[in-house]
Amino acid sequence: MSKIIATRVILYDTEKDAVLAVHPTGRKWKNKEGGIATGVWNIPGGEVDEGESKEESAIREIQEECNIDLDKSKLKYLGFYDYTANKDLHFFFYPEKNIDTSKMKCESYFENEEGKMLPEVNGYSLFNLEESMEMFFPVLQKVLKRILNDWPQYFE
Repeated sequence: MSKIIATRVILYDTEKDAVLAVHPTGRKWKNKEGGIATGVWNIPGGEVDEGESKEESAIREIQEECNIDLDKSKLKYLGFYDYTANKDLHFFFYPEKNIDTSKMKCESYFENEEGKMLPEVNGYSLFNLEESMEMFFPVLQKVLKRILNDWPQYFE
């Protein structure tokens, strides 16, 4: 069985020194001080569809999950990273000023066990990547630390 290949886009708010994180619907909220969930946030993105380039996938997934149109010329490829036993990820970096999470809406849905259609993402937040690593999926933290090490110039 071959691995799933997916993309993730680190949308970096250059004014707030923070990255956009999404909360996938169906994940349990673990409260931290202040009521913000830890260990359940993800970097937006998704599977590369057949016949689609990794760049096309990244742009489509951000549109579907966050209602943001990316300018392909600003999309910077960070590389291909091992993720889990059944999935690997292409990572991109995208700089943006003043990301407004209040305007985001997920347009991509899935059917749950009860047959109800739910959005893939049900929450958005901005986190300083170095200071808030524990907010992300534990398996994702390892990859994000490698990205910070490989590409520190993007997060300065």
